[in-house]
Amino acid sequence: MSRSIRDLPDATERWSEISEQLAGRRPAIFLDFDGTLAPIVEDPDAATLPDLTRAALQRLRDHCPVTVMSGRDAEDVRDRVGIDGLVYAGSHGFDVIWPDGRRRQRGVEFQDSLRAAEVQLHQEIADIPGAALEPKRFAVALHYRRVPGHRVPDTEAAITRVVERFDDLRLTGGKQVFELRPDLDWDKGRALAWLLAELGLDGGDAVPVYLGDDLTDEDAFAALRAHGAGIAVVVQGEDDARTTLGGYRVRDVPAAARLLVRLAETLDPDA
Repeated sequence: MSRSIRDLPDATERWSEISEQLAGRRPAIFLDFDGTLAPIVEDPDAATLPDLTRAALQRLRDHCPVTVMSGRDAEDVRDRVGIDGLVYAGSHGFDVIWPDGRRRQRGVEFQDSLRAAEVQLHQEIADIPGAALEPKRFAVALHYRRVPGHRVPDTEAAITRVVERFDDLRLTGGKQVFELRPDLDWDKGRALAWLLAELGLDGGDAVPVYLGDDLTDEDAFAALRAHGAGIAVVVQGEDDARTTLGGYRVRDVPAAARLLVRLAETLDPDA
């Protein structure tokens, strides 16, 4: 059952509940990037990982599996995090890079359609100020954060016209972004379940913890409601009244970093 984010208990204040879930079990940490590990910025290319967060991830990696699951391309998020030993799941889980370099990709056969849609979408938004097109390996993202409010409907209409021309693509969305993806039954929730199985953590002794801020993270929250902890990150300046399937919240990206530090200290008390 979904609730307003503002009605969720603060994960920091309820840390004893979360630590009890972890006690004697095998944790697995899953993390969104933009708006969770790194602050959201006007230019996506300028997003960087704070030092405190990096140090916490390095500690966590030595005690449990850590996966960064982003809408960005897998190589992009891997390079921005820059920590060996993590699993990098890009394109909402369509593209997974394991710590040993192995790779699992879904939707390769859709790339011709994605590139054709990208060309058409570029033409459709040519007269919309602030609209920014971001081509990805397994998606095409249309950012409207800088689009004047009265032109946002035109932005949505443009990408809707394009997706209607492609039977093998579907339109999805996130915070101030529309996105075209392969029309496959795959999302962060299904990717999370698959990753847990691949890691041998799909049994009753495992407890996945997922931190995310975006609408795309709701699929992951839904996948672990019965056997894990979903923590919604509230992005500063954005409405925290939207509903979520997360069980806890933290108030912003710095609070998420401090929570990861606390989690690392719990798993590594002798450090």
